[in-house]
Amino acid sequence: WLDISTEHDFHIGLDALLTRLLGRVEKLTFITTQGEQCPSVLVTTQGATLHLVFPGPMQITSLNAQARVAPERIFHDPYGAGWLFEGTESRGAEIRSELLSGEQARHWMEHEVQRVTEMIRRHTSDARRKSLAADGGVFVPGAIRQLKRHQILQFFDELFKNEEEP
Repeated sequence: WLDISTEHDFHIGLDALLTRLLGRVEKLTFITTQGEQCPSVLVTTQGATLHLVFPGPMQITSLNAQARVAPERIFHDPYGAGWLFEGTESRGAEIRSELLSGEQARHWMEHEVQRVTEMIRRHTSDARRKSLAADGGVFVPGAIRQLKRHQILQFFDELFKNEEEP
């Protein structure tokens, strides 16, 4: 997610969909720390380390060190105290113009929730599947933790695969 605090200041973090999927994180490591670049973190869960990169460059001015020390902040308040990066637009980069907002964002998120739920069903055994979405609805918090390390890596490769790639 990206929140525009003022006309030029941003906060970036993990959205509620991703935090619900992960359930918790053992370790959070900031890869990019300041300057003009794409914000990037390593998130370790269930022994699997995931490299998450915001798709657009920004001028990073600050990191949320509290989130690194106490990653549970990301899960208790993802859109508030759980922010990861603070910054401003990079020269010549129009971050806002490339992002969805309003109804478009809501429809995209609904589609992603359904897609992730279906992916969880495909990546889990029949025995585990019932405990992950027992009512047939949306996956339970921390559902990804039911997968083995290699399955988590495969799952996230599929989740973040560029739709335009063959």
